[in-house]
Amino acid sequence: MILGVGFQPCPGGLPLFLLRLATEVNWNEEKACFRSISRELGLYYGSGINPETLQHAVFPALCQLLVPSKNETEDCIATLTTLGSLYKAFER
Repeated sequence: MILGVGFQPCPGGLPLFLLRLATEVNWNEEKACFRSISRELGLYYGSGINPETLQHAVFPALCQLLVPSKNETEDCIATLTTLGSLYKAFER
């Protein structure tokens, strides 16, 4: 599963994105280049996300992508609750 399939950033932010790619990316060092390009892509794609998109698209996708290994869940991670059960508790 790819996070953000079908999501398109606001086209109005494209000029600023291109400007920031030209001025903010460190093109001389490979590791720094990838880090700064990733940061700029995140800023560009993240600028058009509203809370509903976060709730119904981003958070569920992250829950599916970020599954800890069995060792991690046994040692230090415990599920306290889920969003669905919180909604049920507060609807009463």
